Amino acid sequence: MGSGANNTARYLGAAIGITLFVVIATHVGDGLIAGWNVAVLVSATLTLLGAGIVLVAGKPARSTSLARATNGM
Repeated sequence: MGSGANNTARYLGAAIGITLFVVIATHVGDGLIAGWNVAVLVSATLTLLGAGIVLVAGKPARSTSLARATNGM
């Protein structure tokens, strides 16, 4: 089930990401270069936001890890 969830997230993320990038690149600004710049900035921002969420959500509370260490777990 974990592999299925991983593949689903990967394919869905790729499909949505490519679609979002193309739509932004072709519909923003006067030309393709202006749209490209905006699309890159949006993609980088979303990537950093996602990385921050993973970083915050992935850390266990300090008291939990300390309690495990003292109980021998």
